Amino acid sequence: MNKTKMLPHIYVVCLFVALWCIVRIEGADEQSMSPYEQNLPDCSEGYKKVVKLTTEKAILCPMIRDEEGFLAEWIAYHQMHGFDHIMIFDDGSSDSYRNEIAPWLDSGFVSLKGNWTMDSIQISPAFTKNEFKRRMTTKQLLERECKKQALEWGYKYFVSLDIDEFIVVHDLPSSEGYPISVVDSMHNFFTQSNGKGLLFLEKFNFASVPHIQEPVNLLTIEAYQSRMKELRRMSYYTTVMPKIGILLQNGTNYDENTPEYLATCCHFHGCHGHDPVRQSSFCKEQDGIQKGIISKGSYPAHQMMINHYSRSLEKYTVKAATWTTAGGEVKEGQTIEQVTKDYDINKFFQRNLGWKVDRVAIKYTCQLREVLAKAQKVKPFMRAGSLWYRNAEFGRHVSVPDKRGRYGRPNPEGYHFKDGNPHQYHGSNKVATEMGKNDEKLFPMRRRRLQRLLASVQ
Repeated sequence: MNKTKMLPHIYVVCLFVALWCIVRIEGADEQSMSPYEQNLPDCSEGYKKVVKLTTEKAILCPMIRDEEGFLAEWIAYHQMHGFDHIMIFDDGSSDSYRNEIAPWLDSGFVSLKGNWTMDSIQISPAFTKNEFKRRMTTKQLLERECKKQALEWGYKYFVSLDIDEFIVVHDLPSSEGYPISVVDSMHNFFTQSNGKGLLFLEKFNFASVPHIQEPVNLLTIEAYQSRMKELRRMSYYTTVMPKIGILLQNGTNYDENTPEYLATCCHFHGCHGHDPVRQSSFCKEQDGIQKGIISKGSYPAHQMMINHYSRSLEKYTVKAATWTTAGGEVKEGQTIEQVTKDYDINKFFQRNLGWKVDRVAIKYTCQLREVLAKAQKVKPFMRAGSLWYRNAEFGRHVSVPDKRGRYGRPNPEGYHFKDGNPHQYHGSNKVATEMGKNDEKLFPMRRRRLQRLLASVQ
């Protein structure tokens, strides 16, 4: 064939090969950026740790209900980022979360509050006519209690934050080369602002992709890496407000009423002149004055964001049973129970949108695992709580006719499953144990086989 005639064919083949290579490379990039590929760092290779540099103190004051399995990593994460105390308000939990956070309770880093009443927090009757407002105002007044305690302790910074929210710093490392802590980043902001009293923290909403069941061996910041592209978006048609960080005291322009105003009149998203406290007009009288004071100065750029995690469908179904305000404000003619029932599987899908991969928080995973292992003396990480046992045979009474494996009864003393999970099920039903003994008498051959099986896995 004439060489001149062959050239177009050669060009076509070369172009095809080039395009194929590009597609393969791009495909590899897409796979590496998939939320199904966690791409976690190799912690054995070493990593730079977050180090708090400022001596100023900061506090968090979340309200919780039935959050077992998620508290330890949230506490450890923000302890790692320089917070000095966490005051938890327990809104009637029925799970065993205290066992999970025992190391931090024992050290004094965490304190617990509960059993409050409408009288004890002095809620204004104006905020009790609507169930949703009553609950939100209750939360505001509990944060007020926490902030007032922080003022007595000499703490300087406060952030309104929930258990499904993690503050992430996008800043470059500090001058010493360490990843900058959240508290240091807050300190830098308020120092540079020369007068601001509030810091607004924008939110990114992370979807549950790709997890239906909760990945009990992964940290929240590891498991969920897909979010809405835009800030403040829970979905394509619903928005969320930023949370606030507060300079509680010693501001450049503060007067004697400013700390009280910040503690009482400022809630999760900002400050206002409505008085949540019974028979008080303090917020109404001080609102204009104090907003003028805390808004002075400049608003320097900062790179702090809140990662809000929807978490798995499994976690959603557990929480949906106890949520009483998540459906939003109660409309006229509705009861709170009706609103809660509306928070069904459709609502789950409505708040789980967005496909932008975001791995900024992964830079903290090695240190967070180290902090958790040191506090809980459990390694590798495994989410705490019996809730995550998904084997329907665990704990099932041996008298149940359709129980699979009659020897699924309580385990021998000292026995551990070889699955890496430190939270072992051992059973406690005495009747089942006695029935098991009878079974062993009736079926000695099965008993010997069981003993050999146990010996092989131990």
